[in-house]
Amino acid sequence: MKLSYYLIESPLERGGLLLASTKTESYFALDRELADNFFNFKESMNLDDLDLELKELLIEFGMLIEKNRSEYNTITEEHWSQRFNGSSILNITLATTLGCNLRCGYCFEQNKQSINLSMADEESIFKFVSSQLNDSKDGMQITWFGGEPLLGIKSIERLSKRFLQLSTFRGKSYSADIITNGVLMTHQNAKILKKALLSSVQITIDGVKEIHDKMRPAPNRGSYDDVIKGVMVSKEYFNTTIRINLNHHNVNSIPKLFEDLAKLELFDISFYFAPIFLNDTSLDMSSYLTREEFAKTQLELSQLAVNMGFDVAKVFGVSESNLPCTALDPSHYTIEPKGYLHKCVDFLGDYKNTIGKIKDGEIDSINSNNLWKNYDIFSFTNIAEEDDCGNCKFLPLCYGGCPKNRMNGNDKHKYICTPLRFNLMDMLKLELDVV
Repeated sequence: MKLSYYLIESPLERGGLLLASTKTESYFALDRELADNFFNFKESMNLDDLDLELKELLIEFGMLIEKNRSEYNTITEEHWSQRFNGSSILNITLATTLGCNLRCGYCFEQNKQSINLSMADEESIFKFVSSQLNDSKDGMQITWFGGEPLLGIKSIERLSKRFLQLSTFRGKSYSADIITNGVLMTHQNAKILKKALLSSVQITIDGVKEIHDKMRPAPNRGSYDDVIKGVMVSKEYFNTTIRINLNHHNVNSIPKLFEDLAKLELFDISFYFAPIFLNDTSLDMSSYLTREEFAKTQLELSQLAVNMGFDVAKVFGVSESNLPCTALDPSHYTIEPKGYLHKCVDFLGDYKNTIGKIKDGEIDSINSNNLWKNYDIFSFTNIAEEDDCGNCKFLPLCYGGCPKNRMNGNDKHKYICTPLRFNLMDMLKLELDVV
């Protein structure tokens, strides 16, 4: 047998060793004695030198594998299988509107036409979803999106009722979540969403009131106070995550934000950190975090949040997909008003990159779908002095990163590689409380 290529080791401060597999997304810590045993085995590669219980653990978590097994071949096969066959769940991201009640400066949907789902759109979309929820699918998952999806709460209410009836009648599973700015998360809307079997909510707060109001303003005023009210309501009904988008302008305000949220006793929410992506590569890059800067900041803020009693999104187990993004999954569609279909939410309102249009429940035309079908992460080479994707130990977590950013040629130092390449083991130590 041999050790997995995707096994990563990191010493613990008090002795011992942390082992993690990026292939199986598993990890565990060894005490000093077992760590010594592991290193002895690693040097001799004699299975007789390996503690029996440790051996069983290493095999169970895919860290010790058969000698003739090619993990890279398995990764590529699993990836292309999902690319061709799709996942077992029909995954729909559904924008109820392209309109929004905020004016966030970094939003990729700026200057898009503010249109909403019509009753005719709803009927056509339902027919399309019904045709896609066939025998090969175990169920469906809906992500309500926008614009601001709660501007279309009536569409959510009507379509959810029909989707639930459809999935129940066909014996399929059903789940739903929403990505919202939180301003319209009232008790009335929350009750509608609860009845629609919504399970989780993501709301964005980008710093303390002064910073957030500048980055995510409503017309002629700030939005922070309304968003906080929305978070307070949301947590009563749903698993709620606060997304914090980071750049150099707001990063120093986040510790104070944690203090403000702690005063409100919002300890039953979790945090998710994301870098703000630059959508126009001609703009000044200085305010945007490099991948290393974001990784460092993510770790520091996660540590602070945990120390204050908050929860932070887990590193492993977030997705069982073999893809970097649902845009590459043939079982995923992003749908906007008028029935336009996309693979990537960043293309909402961009009719040059639509893959088609739903007309009476059928895809009326196919335009840019080959852009996604021909996308090959295994042909990429990385920037100078770095391993290419095929040799990267983080490939099973990253799969080449955001396809749109790669196709747009955005700076890899800013966007492409997963931050876990730089902070994985420290983030796992934080989860294990062995920092």
